[in-house]
Amino acid sequence: VSGTGAAPVVISGNTVTGNGGAAYVGSGSLYLSYAELKDNTVTSNGGAIYQASGTMVIAAGTLITGNTAGNKGGAIYQNGGTAQILAGTISNNRAPVGGGIAQTATGANCTVFDGVKLYENVSTVSNTGNDIYSAYDATPAWELVQNKSKMTLEAVANLGTPPCNVC
Repeated sequence: VSGTGAAPVVISGNTVTGNGGAAYVGSGSLYLSYAELKDNTVTSNGGAIYQASGTMVIAAGTLITGNTAGNKGGAIYQNGGTAQILAGTISNNRAPVGGGIAQTATGANCTVFDGVKLYENVSTVSNTGNDIYSAYDATPAWELVQNKSKMTLEAVANLGTPPCNVC
């Protein structure tokens, strides 16, 4: 899904009973560039994107904002596959666990690169990661901290005033 800087592709306002308000990645690939996934709602996981397997790349000009999940991953829920978040903004999303990104499956791998803006996401359950939740750590509730076994964060910025840049 690719738009241009002046005319991004917009997927918004969906209400889904289940997973993936804007996209569901089963097998195959999802590539987002100059796309806006906003104001989508799901009853389960992945307010904007649910990734079961396959490959996902989020690139320049992508905005994921205002999405809500009833369980995990207000913006993105990764249950499998490989994800590379190269650029873009993930902000103001909401879920009980992992307001921004939630990852819980053993086969899931996600890398968030330098320049990604990940901020002001809300987890409504205490200690379950406003911006990122990963079940791979002994303390899965973390906010842009050090490297983890499956979700890789490098050169992490201070969580001060948004926008915070990740790795």
